[in-house]
Amino acid sequence: MRDISVLQKILSHPVYAGEERDAWLKAGSSLDDASFALLIDTLQKKNELADQILAMSAPATDEPRDPAQPSITIDDLTAFTPPQFFTEGMPNECGLLLDQLILFADMDGMKRMAAMLQELLKDQQVQKPEFRAQREQYESILLRLEWHRLFLLDDEAVDALLRTSLLRSLRAHMLVRDAIDWRFRFYLDLMQFGKERKKIVQSIRENRELIGSTPLQVAGEEANTQPPTAKQWLNEYERSFERGKVRSKVDRVTFVNTNMNTRRLNTQERTLLLDLLDLYDGIVFPPEVYEEVTHATPVAREIPKTAATITMKSFFEETSKEQQERDAVHASMDEQNNRAQRTMGDVIRLFLKTPPGTDAERMQFLVALRGEAKGGGLVHILVGPETHAQKFSMILRHILTNVILFDDAHAARFAAHIGMWLKSAGVPGYQQMVYFDAQKKQFFWKE
Repeated sequence: MRDISVLQKILSHPVYAGEERDAWLKAGSSLDDASFALLIDTLQKKNELADQILAMSAPATDEPRDPAQPSITIDDLTAFTPPQFFTEGMPNECGLLLDQLILFADMDGMKRMAAMLQELLKDQQVQKPEFRAQREQYESILLRLEWHRLFLLDDEAVDALLRTSLLRSLRAHMLVRDAIDWRFRFYLDLMQFGKERKKIVQSIRENRELIGSTPLQVAGEEANTQPPTAKQWLNEYERSFERGKVRSKVDRVTFVNTNMNTRRLNTQERTLLLDLLDLYDGIVFPPEVYEEVTHATPVAREIPKTAATITMKSFFEETSKEQQERDAVHASMDEQNNRAQRTMGDVIRLFLKTPPGTDAERMQFLVALRGEAKGGGLVHILVGPETHAQKFSMILRHILTNVILFDDAHAARFAAHIGMWLKSAGVPGYQQMVYFDAQKKQFFWKE
């Protein structure tokens, strides 16, 4: 008989409700040694994560709950007055709520939350100095909301976001390029795509946020200086190359390392400038999106597949000390992510054998699906070494509708995200599982 005292000690953590604790104890007593060791490791990681989250935001009640789930709902926020938004821990709770809305691809919930935060930030009480830290948190949450909803925003809202908040978003590592690529998916022919691309480029070129504090000196014109806005940095960048030249990563790094104005930037500012140039060139010269839209012949209601590689890129050459340091940090982070993804894969396999029975377990299953999709391993887990898109789509649809209990439209919307995450991880071919009906504003499965 196995000694399960170690498991009992782990399950004494307040994150586990009574039914969940009993289920894990029952499962632990029947597992083989390897599976039991994996279970112990997985639950310990869950406890560590729970402690970190609980340290940032204690729940409003002593009753134990899953720390990955917010204690508030969208309906709760509707009834809040401005002072309630600034009670201790509330910005963190709103952040958790947004995480949940993003996970479930709940666009209606995001729209309601964005409207409430926009009204909140207009309130005069919010402008008081003592609320500055919380106000900045809510501004950051609102920015995340806007990027996740970019493909549904009108042209005016997109223009304002790109002109006023692009650099702030890049500093915070928000998924700006992902959001823009999603917006491009709604333009099914070359003319529409070209017009939208031109509008986005123009908005970026009018951005007035600052990179650095020293005015830019225009080459050959000693008396001519310009403020170090994104607009002026892009003008300086364009002047450094022949008109129409398709610029590469080497060109961007060379500009940052040799331009007389960049020498006054610190490491963080140089990194931000490189982020901006990479995003800008990727839209001005989209190497794959543009080509696919040009040659594609999509069905009228079907989303064209995007071929843009959406990955975090390092921007310093190996010859620079800063780049070597960044590479070392990224390698360490990648290794940690790989370990986490393997654990997520084991969670998926466990739930495929024993379907989740509670909301908390379904949430855990969804998080694991998302993690493995972003890591690129989900296809292998669900269909094995073969790359059979139709079979993968059928299995994923079954999981989302019959195991997670999404309705069909909600499942299709989440599948669209799965396809995009796989593409970002270098696993193409799974973006065509669903299509978006622009009139009904809803995702549908391809039959």
